[in-house]
Amino acid sequence: MATVTDSGLEVFPISVERYDQMVDAGVLDEDDKVELLRGVLSAMTPPGDGHRIAVTWLNGVIVRGVDPSRFTVGVQVPLRLPQLRSEPEPDLSVVPAGTFDRGGGAETAVLLIEVSDSTLARDLRVKVGIYAEAGIPELWIVDVPHAVMRVHRRPDGDRYQEVGERGSGTLRALEQAIPPIDLDELFARLR
Repeated sequence: MATVTDSGLEVFPISVERYDQMVDAGVLDEDDKVELLRGVLSAMTPPGDGHRIAVTWLNGVIVRGVDPSRFTVGVQVPLRLPQLRSEPEPDLSVVPAGTFDRGGGAETAVLLIEVSDSTLARDLRVKVGIYAEAGIPELWIVDVPHAVMRVHRRPDGDRYQEVGERGSGTLRALEQAIPPIDLDELFARLR
């Protein structure tokens, strides 16, 4: 069954299972920079310098600070959400230990981080709703151009109950086992 988009185009939605079959069959490979969002293949923008710097630095801080027997940190590992016809690839995900050992992707996370330099509109319009609807308790969006962290907490339907912005100071995750992030240091690296 086709879906009509805002632009009037009819789109045939793809399930997560069909998307995975396309990858397994070689129709799509890692050179095809796409992710499945609400049943539609969405092009992923090549990362800029700010994106690479933020992902690398945040990954280092979080990996060094979490107990590997409790959590695993993934970098651009798919989040499998079949009920939402989505398989996004968040820049960073903190998931229960052992999650990636069972097939490569995760189905849940305690924290997701998206780093947005040129993808802010899509992250705020599409991905926030997907992550909230999936019940992800916390999402951070690093808004590189504006040097702020957009913090989304406590999902309710396709929205988060708590939404705020922080440009400085220390940011602590809801999950206390995740190390705090020094936003001043992060944004100094992006200048």
